[in-house]
Amino acid sequence: MTSECYWRHVPTHCNPDILSRGCTIAELEQSIWFEGPKFLRQEQQYWPRDNKDIIDIDLETVQLEKRKSTFTVQSTSNQLLEGVYKSSSYQHCLLVVAWMFRFIHRGRNLTPSQSPSPTPTELQRALHYIVWNIQTNHFA
Repeated sequence: MTSECYWRHVPTHCNPDILSRGCTIAELEQSIWFEGPKFLRQEQQYWPRDNKDIIDIDLETVQLEKRKSTFTVQSTSNQLLEGVYKSSSYQHCLLVVAWMFRFIHRGRNLTPSQSPSPTPTELQRALHYIVWNIQTNHFA
């Protein structure tokens, strides 16, 4: 409860609360937000007086006080995970990713595999790659 407190008005140009109105990092760095209004370091007699009688409203100041809204939307798609989520078989997912790695490996002219199907090492690599993609997607 704040009934025993005495609240005072802080003039707009002395008000450090620019964060609630929206600001950029550069604006925050240039503001008085980190130090607060200078009058607070002076005796109370030098503090700004309450201006309850002032009826004149400066529309430019009102426009400056309007809240700014900034939104950033980032949409990414992970082709591997889309394929994994559509698959109904764990073994099928591992085989597809293992074959994909083998294809890439062969395309880079690295040592070709001698076995007709993916080796246990290739299947383990495929599993680690799938798990890594799922963790990256859900625990970003």
